[in-house]
Amino acid sequence: MKTKYLTIPNTKTNYNKVANTVATHMVEKCLTEQEIKQLAIQYLEETYHEAKHTIGDLAQMVKDTPADAGCRIPQPSEALYFGHYDSQGLDGYYFFTRAEDPSYNSLEVKETTKEGQ
Repeated sequence: MKTKYLTIPNTKTNYNKVANTVATHMVEKCLTEQEIKQLAIQYLEETYHEAKHTIGDLAQMVKDTPADAGCRIPQPSEALYFGHYDSQGLDGYYFFTRAEDPSYNSLEVKETTKEGQ
């Protein structure tokens, strides 16, 4: 039996179609839910970096996301908070989101303690 090779023109349109088909295959048949989640997080982080978002921009993004924005879990308004680990100096910050506290200003991220999580 003779093998027949098909040559697909390497155009941008064809590339986009093939990339979409392969990505769909990977998501639906190859990757675990956790791997997909990690890739999505990585993609969003890279997008934020490319857009040159500041910490304030990112905090505002959390705050401006309404509970009915298509989130899987209905939620109250949330905000970005941070704390710091005592033993790690200036780089020992940790960040988390939780229900917005009315005593916090919407345009700033205030420090909270670990116990306040």
